Amino acid sequence: MKKAIKIMVLALLFSMPISALAFTGQSGNVVVLEKGQTKDSNYYAAGNTVEIYGTVNGDVFVAGDTVTINSDNINGDVFVAASNIDIKGNINGSLRLVGEKINISAEVTGNIMAAGQNLTLDADTKLAGHLTFWGQMASISGQVDGRLEGAMETLRISGQLSKDVDVYLSSGQEAGINIADSARIGGTLYYQSLKELPINQNAQIGGVSFNQIIKKEKSNFNTGKVLALSMNFFGMLVIAMLAMYLWPRFFSSAYHVAYKKPWQTLLKGFLLLVATPIACLLIAISVIGLPLAIVTIVLWAVLLYLMTIMTAWLIGKFVKERFFVKRAWPKLAILALGIFLFIVLKNIPFIGGLVVAIVYMMAWGTLVLLFKKESN
Repeated sequence: MKKAIKIMVLALLFSMPISALAFTGQSGNVVVLEKGQTKDSNYYAAGNTVEIYGTVNGDVFVAGDTVTINSDNINGDVFVAASNIDIKGNINGSLRLVGEKINISAEVTGNIMAAGQNLTLDADTKLAGHLTFWGQMASISGQVDGRLEGAMETLRISGQLSKDVDVYLSSGQEAGINIADSARIGGTLYYQSLKELPINQNAQIGGVSFNQIIKKEKSNFNTGKVLALSMNFFGMLVIAMLAMYLWPRFFSSAYHVAYKKPWQTLLKGFLLLVATPIACLLIAISVIGLPLAIVTIVLWAVLLYLMTIMTAWLIGKFVKERFFVKRAWPKLAILALGIFLFIVLKNIPFIGGLVVAIVYMMAWGTLVLLFKKESN
């Protein structure tokens, strides 16, 4: 259900005017920033297929199914949530990636943080910073100047890593770590596993430190759950940044509305949540007919997901204004904090879920009050 709602959110974004999303070369569900084109600001794109070949003098925010970046001039950080991600060229910033298959063949001046099924850094990759990965399999053939850390089932290294490697290997099988003769690890290889694994003696490694995982009947650490939560976090963050770009006034006004009229906001949000499905049912059996009811319920389903983004924003904004009021925070930091707290609260039995439900209804209430204000 969540996946279907995310797809509908993206479909809604596809239907927006090209100027609203700053898309270039859109053809159906294909979004292309052509080689030779330049964006002197942050670049936002959402589509089934997104391809970036031009220059971006700012950060890049992309959500889609297949994303390809092959540019020599990405002068900012890159945030991507997609099934298949392929990055080449020069990234003068950091990469934040969530995807099923992630392939990198680029020079990256910052760090890489990724979550997904498979991550591949090929031989042409040069990473100046740290690499952090949560997922199933990581294959490192390129050069990494910083640390390599994370949790995965399988790790393969044939490239050069200048500093420590610190990984949690959940499979516990001998194939869980594969270090080629050509591998070079300048620091110490720290790894946690259910048992000690054979390490290639022909590879150049500064040192090896093994820490055995004591398997319990109910382990508190679950790699799959960590991966799912990480993907949820980054996926929400990318969509939230797209939403904030499209509707900045809504985000900037929502917190003040909820703060000034909390009970009114909560009540109106509850009524809207309850009334919309009932209204759709009445429309479906009326003279107007089923098509309008279907359109309405689809838009309502899209809003169900978008209001989770607003819920996270309200939580993050409240914490910032309550505990860090004297410090100026960028909106991205507030979004990230709010999404993190939203995910944490959802996983706290009863109390956490109750807090999220209340704020979620308040998010719907802000939609009603702000719409009413704009209408007047």
